Amino acid sequence: MKTVICHFYNEEYLLPFWLNHHKKIFDYGVMINYNSTDNSVKIINEICPEWKIINTRNEFFSALEIDREIEDIELTIDGWKICLNITEFILGDFAELDTINLDSILIPCCVMIESDTEKLLPVYLDLPIMKQRRQGLSPYDSESNFKWRRARNLHKNTTTYPIGRHYESYNTNNFLILWYGWSPFNDEIIKRKLQIQNKIPQLDRTNSWGIQHITDEISLISDYNKFKENTTYLGDIIDKFYNLTFNK
Repeated sequence: MKTVICHFYNEEYLLPFWLNHHKKIFDYGVMINYNSTDNSVKIINEICPEWKIINTRNEFFSALEIDREIEDIELTIDGWKICLNITEFILGDFAELDTINLDSILIPCCVMIESDTEKLLPVYLDLPIMKQRRQGLSPYDSESNFKWRRARNLHKNTTTYPIGRHYESYNTNNFLILWYGWSPFNDEIIKRKLQIQNKIPQLDRTNSWGIQHITDEISLISDYNKFKENTTYLGDIIDKFYNLTFNK
């Protein structure tokens, strides 16, 4: 049994890409609704009608409370499980899970950021997003690339997460996560990034948890222009892991 868990808040733009990708990989999904006011719930019911939608017990995006809620949900789930954001797309050798001598697989992330050339291309719903947006930063190229989006945990054990559910190292070369937090960098992604800060409680702000979400459009554009200068073509890496996932 393989289960994906995800919390969402007004994610109707990326949800179709994310659901259509992960429903081919996981046996089941649990979607935690943070009081969405758009069509997110409708989209989930249309694409993955057998998956479970839970209304969150939390009022805000509190880093600690988000993680504790996910831990409690995972206690009810047998087998392999992972919690991903809507911007995170997992690829890998899932057949390995039947034989691997590990209870926890820490998976590195590619940060997807397109160049100006790729930014001008349209995005089509009928094609996987990793076949359309293929520029970014590889965690294999440098420690700084890895640390910009640290590892996620695919596991079958009981887990107490560090704040944010990220890990400082990885232990596999057979899985990869593509993080589309900056790609496609259009009005929809900018809107998504700006909406989150309205739900971050004062405790998190005081402790500098999730402060990357406290921003404005000018700062986002400035950050994008800075980071895009270091992007490289990741198509070969993406195709390798895509084939490992679906063509094996």
